[in-house]
Amino acid sequence: MYSANQEDTLRQEALDTARGYSTIMSSFDYQNLDANKDSIASMSTDEFAGTYRTMVDSLREVVAGGQGQASATATDVGIESLDNSSAKVLVFVDQQAKNVAAPEGNTQKYRMVVSLVRSDDRWLVSNVETK
Repeated sequence: MYSANQEDTLRQEALDTARGYSTIMSSFDYQNLDANKDSIASMSTDEFAGTYRTMVDSLREVVAGGQGQASATATDVGIESLDNSSAKVLVFVDQQAKNVAAPEGNTQKYRMVVSLVRSDDRWLVSNVETK
């Protein structure tokens, strides 16, 4: 059982991890789609890092062909569930994206559920669902 301070620390670390991950995952540039790969891998379980790599590889041709670029901001985060070994965090992301079809860009709003597992002294992302 954790003290209130320890639980607050776990909660804040989970929120920070989910916020950072969602922002990095939702930001890309067709000129260097691998730029975020190391950051994503270091914040993920091995299994989910593989899932992420597969997703990027499957979208590579479409994003590069459309000259897609995006930056993102996690506007709000909140804990759905939390215990000493896992957490689910709701993340609201605003993504500013542009490509050849929309050169002026547009803003897309995403809701994500980021699943985390505790590994040693940090949280790792084990799944992300976009709602």
